Amino acid sequence: MDRRLTAWMAMGLSTAAMMACSVAVAQPASEHERALQACVAEADDHLRLQCYDRAMQRSAVAVSPSSRPPSGVTASSPVPNPPTASAPPVAASPSPVSASAPPPAASPPPVAASPPPRAALPPAGIPAAPPPAPAPQAEQSFGLPPPPAPRPAARSMTAEVTWVSVLPQGVLRVRLANDQEWEGVDSSSAEFPLRAGDSVTVKPASLGSFLMTGSESGHRSIRVRRIR
Repeated sequence: MDRRLTAWMAMGLSTAAMMACSVAVAQPASEHERALQACVAEADDHLRLQCYDRAMQRSAVAVSPSSRPPSGVTASSPVPNPPTASAPPVAASPSPVSASAPPPAASPPPVAASPPPRAALPPAGIPAAPPPAPAPQAEQSFGLPPPPAPRPAARSMTAEVTWVSVLPQGVLRVRLANDQEWEGVDSSSAEFPLRAGDSVTVKPASLGSFLMTGSESGHRSIRVRRIR
């Protein structure tokens, strides 16, 4: 504590001597000298040290070069700004073109045309239908008599019975002289009175079905379907 106080007192006296010799800062030195004299008169060591600290801080602020205005310029006169030269306009540089641009996308390969659908083949054992005959040209049919009109569909069919049988399913099967075979659609046909040599008549009924009537069955008939 005493060593620090002694150092401060020596520095204060040295600074006071230097400030007294300077003419440019006569007013701040006089104030600093009075402050140091007040510190010397302080009897308490702790308060005297604080007084020296405050005096040195005020002295450093008073003689700081940055706080003094430049020569020839007063504190109240504004400092003119130096003229600034306008920079010439800079032309916008063109955007660089990348030398590694991606190559154009390759066109997709052509799609092969799908083959035409094949015609459905008939089941095994059934001969395929012959292709339709080409229509005669007008020159070929010129002068010929007109073709005969198509015959109307038969409303009934009458034939002789050549064979009669009752199947294990309990239905009647009949074979006719024209090589057609007919079969009953339910088990009630097994009781139909019919034998070989009889004459039967088949007529169309509702919903695409057919009715068979025998020459010896009177007004009785059964519902049948053709199987051959």
